[in-house]
Amino acid sequence: MTTSVANSGEKSTEINDRALGIWLELIDLFGNGFVTANGKRPAGRWLRCINEMTDEQVRRGLRTLEYEDDSDIPPSVKKFRRVCTALHQMDVPKLEAPAYTLQDAQMDAFNAGVPRDLIPGKTMDELHQLELKARHGGFRGLEQ
Repeated sequence: MTTSVANSGEKSTEINDRALGIWLELIDLFGNGFVTANGKRPAGRWLRCINEMTDEQVRRGLRTLEYEDDSDIPPSVKKFRRVCTALHQMDVPKLEAPAYTLQDAQMDAFNAGVPRDLIPGKTMDELHQLELKARHGGFRGLEQ
């Protein structure tokens, strides 16, 4: 269902059920302040903004406004678009940190100046190789 609404000086704008439903959600969140600032029905920039976004973007934006935004002030169309299209924490893939291996621990111990005989798991020959690498700039944080 669509409704035709005449705006001040503008041609009639088609309002679909989806846009009207989102508008009612915004009115529910912000009450009369939203109606006073933006009207009883979406029009113009608001209507374009709503129609350009996906349902998921709108859902996330409404959730953000309801639970994360401390302001009781109704959003402008710019703020609504920004909140709806912002990259959310759940959208960012979690990066796994590389495993900290025994070799990393041995290298860190060597770099920190731990005596060679206290570094576990290394033979004297391997420790000598570490020392040579360190002298030739193979490890960060060691002076040559």
